[in-house]
Amino acid sequence: MKQGIYTFYKGIEFCVNKIADDDTNVELSSTNSFALELGFYIDNIQKNGTLYKKKVPKSEISECYKIRTYSIYKGIKCAIWEKKDKKHYILFFPYSSPPSPPNEDFEKAKQLGFSLYDRGAYMKDNVPIEDLELYEVREEHKI
Repeated sequence: MKQGIYTFYKGIEFCVNKIADDDTNVELSSTNSFALELGFYIDNIQKNGTLYKKKVPKSEISECYKIRTYSIYKGIKCAIWEKKDKKHYILFFPYSSPPSPPNEDFEKAKQLGFSLYDRGAYMKDNVPIEDLELYEVREEHKI
């Protein structure tokens, strides 16, 4: 599930970690070992894999964009987050999910077991990924 800023370096997609406005470089990262062949270094080794990083000149990257993954849960558009144990929780914002009228979506969310998370947001925890229809929203990101 993609979340964050991405770009292409040498024709391969990488995650962008840091972009300093006054710097001519960007820091890229990957969890794929092929990055070593492109001069990346091992930054961190964790239970879920190895993280590789490299600073490259901004002039060597192309098409920078931000990706955010959302879900549709039983007809309701929601934001989605993944916890470390691969369980998911989804947030529903009744006043920002057209085309249904907000009150209609809110009533449906209550029936589906969403609970109040914060003012104007409702949450459902431990949702199996199989129950979600995922989609990505991709926006241009200027560097």
